[in-house]
Amino acid sequence: QPNQHVMLTRTTKRALWALACLLLSHACLSQNTLTVESFPAVNEAMTTFRFYVNLSNPSDRVSAVYGNAEDPMEVDCPSGVYNNMFNTSWNASGINPAFLGTVPELVDDTYATIGLEGPATAAPMAGAADPSLVEDSNNPVTPFFLTNGATSMDATSEIGASWFVLNTASNGLPNDDGRVLVLQVTTTGTIAGKVNVQVFPQGVGSEELRLTFPFSGAGTFEAGVDVPGCTDYNACNYDASANVDDGSCVFCNCGNTNAASYTLTVEESPAATNVFTRHRFYVNMVHPDDVLSAVYGNSVTPLTIEAPTGAFNSEFNSSWNASGLNPAFLGAFPDLVDDTYATIGLDGPASSSDVPDAADPLLVEDPESPLTPFFTDNFASSLTVDGLVGSSWFVLNGDGNALPNEDMRVMILQVTTLGSLSGKINVQVFPQGQGSDQFQLSFEFSGTGTFEPLTNGNPCGCLDEMALNFDPNALYDDGSCVMPIPGCLDEDACNFNPFANVDAGGCEFPDCAGVCGGDAVLDACGVCDGPGAIYACGCDPIPDGDCDCEGNQVDALGVCGGPCEEDLDGDGICDDIDPCVGSPATCCSDFNTNGLCDNEEVVGCTYAAAPNYNPDATMDDGSCLLTCTGDLNGDGIIQLTDLLDFLTSYGNSCN
Repeated sequence: QPNQHVMLTRTTKRALWALACLLLSHACLSQNTLTVESFPAVNEAMTTFRFYVNLSNPSDRVSAVYGNAEDPMEVDCPSGVYNNMFNTSWNASGINPAFLGTVPELVDDTYATIGLEGPATAAPMAGAADPSLVEDSNNPVTPFFLTNGATSMDATSEIGASWFVLNTASNGLPNDDGRVLVLQVTTTGTIAGKVNVQVFPQGVGSEELRLTFPFSGAGTFEAGVDVPGCTDYNACNYDASANVDDGSCVFCNCGNTNAASYTLTVEESPAATNVFTRHRFYVNMVHPDDVLSAVYGNSVTPLTIEAPTGAFNSEFNSSWNASGLNPAFLGAFPDLVDDTYATIGLDGPASSSDVPDAADPLLVEDPESPLTPFFTDNFASSLTVDGLVGSSWFVLNGDGNALPNEDMRVMILQVTTLGSLSGKINVQVFPQGQGSDQFQLSFEFSGTGTFEPLTNGNPCGCLDEMALNFDPNALYDDGSCVMPIPGCLDEDACNFNPFANVDAGGCEFPDCAGVCGGDAVLDACGVCDGPGAIYACGCDPIPDGDCDCEGNQVDALGVCGGPCEEDLDGDGICDDIDPCVGSPATCCSDFNTNGLCDNEEVVGCTYAAAPNYNPDATMDDGSCLLTCTGDLNGDGIIQLTDLLDFLTSYGNSCN
């Protein structure tokens, strides 16, 4: 990863320098310490603490005192600090020596400094310069030095804060005691925290040391040994043992949008001056309430733009951003619209924008690697932001222009040039406005097109090999694993499982009557028949229950017939399809094999001696009656053989 490569190179340089200093008995990391001295203040019951960085070589320099999200700086004074009303500055330049005779307690004031305990103009060394300051307007450090009773100072935001001097300022060099004063705090109670300083060994900025000193009360404190890693506890790969952030933090934003979903698009169009081409840079967002917070660069994550043929900057826009594109001037100076500028969501002043709650972007800038010249100097050919403090243009979370437009994107930059562009852009995004879930995304670009974030933006995914969405390329588990749930996936089935995501087969469907577990089936005519059958076709069921939508009945052979008008023989078969109706030449059936068609049989008592004998009957139906006292054969004598014959044939008993 590029960030890791940068950090590896930096760490390697530090290691080689440390080894060399040990071998040559010169300045070593362990010899750079912080001493906090305490002594009674002029104000009774107060104590003044002075912070000195101890250096090893008289040509070593303290360049800056700083803090940010990667290297937090914190000073806690629970009892409150003393700030004198006669020092209106955050640094020692407000300690006017002329006032000390009248206001002696002014000397107790709490202030930031580099090598000075008063104004640079009154310093004993030549070439002294008062320190400069950059700070996050949302997380400033100046109130700690201006507000009497302030209890804490912290520089822990992404932008952070730093007071610093240039390499030419003599007060960055150690005094005769080999040390540089960086802070004074006066309080009635205790003091503790952590400060970070940048040191240039023997004045060589490329060999810079970044030293972190935890402290508590008075004493001498060693710089923590550099342990590179992710120091943000909100990150997936937070390393509790790390004290130097190496830019490797990964914010999986677990269960939500993946950072790789955000992309950078560079579009080009003809400029008002035809020889030029306008390039516009857009960050493509995912949700309509995503916030594009900042565009930034620093020593860990440099921002670069290369425009070899130079960028066009109109003399009529004196601002680094789009707020200088006065619409009233465009008629007279049409090429003003081609100006190269930084922005967040605006192509003109916020005051003339149709975006609700729009605000012009703000700027923090490292004087060692400023970004404004690229947007103000005509034909500037490159922009590089890689200083320790870094630079950033940004907006606040409530500004409307930080939200995506109707095309779901936010414009961040316009560059007009004769040739091509390339470089690297870093942005900070708050997914759905949540700063705690922020993404820092880096995009390398060349020419026009859409570019994905480096290292896929976010190496998060599911690491459970049993999950359906197992990602063998993921480095960190983001809680997105989807475990297999077998079941029936057919919504028409009786046993459909709405939670299943793997088809296990075995789906069970309702019968033709729509009943789960029912046994109604379609008959030969396609009509649902059986227990629970529903005659959805609307016709009335006839005796056997088999009926289609036209009222057709099914015969005994399963053949569909026409409309059932009559059934004269009562055999359940419509007469118009019944071969046994009438007097056919061939009998349909002769179950008793007496030579008569079954439909021509006459049923009744066929025993002549029975009192209910029917002489027309051709088929006995077992209805004959017997009078036991009667003369069975008509000869006047009741004979046993007659009785037995009758009982055997008909099974009757005497009545």
